[in-house]
Amino acid sequence: MHMRMYRCRRFLRRTSGTAHEFGSTWDALRAEVQAAASAPTGPLDLDAEEAGRMRGEDRLQRALTLQVEQLRRDELHRRIRALDASDRRRVAWMAMGRGSNVARGSG
Repeated sequence: MHMRMYRCRRFLRRTSGTAHEFGSTWDALRAEVQAAASAPTGPLDLDAEEAGRMRGEDRLQRALTLQVEQLRRDELHRRIRALDASDRRRVAWMAMGRGSNVARGSG
């Protein structure tokens, strides 16, 4: 068994508040990913016990952030595209372009 996976399993079996919060937050984010019609791949494809197995422990936070941000951006894009073509919000979003960082708050 992979040692990092084993550590997460042991950690999640503890009764600490931190372990509980990690597990429940992971499960909530994973459910959000699984409910999406077309979700990006990433660490949330795995159970919390296997956290870090795909990319390694040192890059887990970054991988999680990228997966959740892409999922939410895609959902926002879908909702905005459903607006009437003359809606100013839709016009502005479409003019912004797919590569813009505005949706992530870093633009």
